[in-house]
Amino acid sequence: MKTFRMLGVLCLVGASCAESNPEPLNLESCASIAATCRAAGRACVPASGDESALCVQCPEGKHPAGPWAQCAPIQGNKLSHDFGDVTLKAGQELDGVCQSWVVGNTETLYVNAVEMVSDGGYHHSNWFFVPAEVAEERGYKSGAWKNCYKKGFHEIDAATAGGVIFAQSTQVKREVQKFQDGAVVRVPPNVWIMGSTHLLNVYPEARDIHLSLHLYTVPADEVSVELTPFRLSYLDLEIPAQSTVEFSTTCDMEKVFDGQFNHPFDVKMHYMLPHYHSLGAGFQVRVVGGEKDGLLIQDFDGFGSDPFGRVFDPPVAFPGATGLSYTCAFQNPGDKTIGWGIGDQEMCVLLGFMESPVAFDATVIDGDVLGWEDETIKHEGECFVYGFEYEPGGTPALGASPSADSPDPSDDSKK
Repeated sequence: MKTFRMLGVLCLVGASCAESNPEPLNLESCASIAATCRAAGRACVPASGDESALCVQCPEGKHPAGPWAQCAPIQGNKLSHDFGDVTLKAGQELDGVCQSWVVGNTETLYVNAVEMVSDGGYHHSNWFFVPAEVAEERGYKSGAWKNCYKKGFHEIDAATAGGVIFAQSTQVKREVQKFQDGAVVRVPPNVWIMGSTHLLNVYPEARDIHLSLHLYTVPADEVSVELTPFRLSYLDLEIPAQSTVEFSTTCDMEKVFDGQFNHPFDVKMHYMLPHYHSLGAGFQVRVVGGEKDGLLIQDFDGFGSDPFGRVFDPPVAFPGATGLSYTCAFQNPGDKTIGWGIGDQEMCVLLGFMESPVAFDATVIDGDVLGWEDETIKHEGECFVYGFEYEPGGTPALGASPSADSPDPSDDSKK
């Protein structure tokens, strides 16, 4: 890369520039790749001279913004917590390590963005806020505590007692979950931020894995909409050696929304983030029913090192819809069958945020093999929808609930 080109890159991603760029950069050259950069959580550095535009990571505290996906400061009041180090041996994997941040906020927080920064050893993590009295009553520990699933922590309990705030893409070092301006997750006073984390040291030597989390809040008068979480999961995975496999389901949301809460399934989609491992070949989500029946809301690519989260700006509405369908695809070039789990096993989970009075968890526990189609093994399972009226930090009104032995997709100790 030419010297002047490197200087342009540094200027655009936030480094101070003591001299002007010898050749001006052409911002309009970002038009063709801005969407691609933004989808990967990156910013566009415009073309200069004979160099093409390219996508680069923004530095800490910035995110891709504007029509040309330029690095810009994340707006809002920044609240930060340093979780310190977790030491991992070479190749070591730890699941069920919870991280707790006693926030001690005396007022409601309106969170528009979350930024996670680590050394890359956090394979995946899901983050919640729980009222302090609930955390203390259930014996949750501050700081890091191992085997938390076996010591009383469950994600569904945390989500219903408090709420969901963030989920991390697989093995990324830094990720920003930034909603459109005015869209927030409302966090009530006096909470703990709880992270159920899964760590993996991919290096051949021991590492101290560091983690910090930053919340960016906005004043109440800048809030236009409060967001509600949802989750999609297909648990019954069986991926034979040397095969391509798809797992699909159709979820009747209207049955829970209207039948149990007297609310139509009239939602607007703001954000989606899938989770799978290295065999993941894609995750598709479609609308069922209504004016946009069959609409492909999102078609995620296979496994990669960039953040997977996608913000819909403007949000996607689908009037009259009755539900969602989703498909996870996997390609297994190995010599053994892969199922659900950690290590070399796989997962099919998606977290999202939407405008809706009802939150839901839509899960397939048992599926069936339909047969072969175009050299792909097709599976399908019944979608069980568990819904609750969402009031962050309040006691939920529950809809259909999972059976006692239904596994939590995050709790690998039960699989």
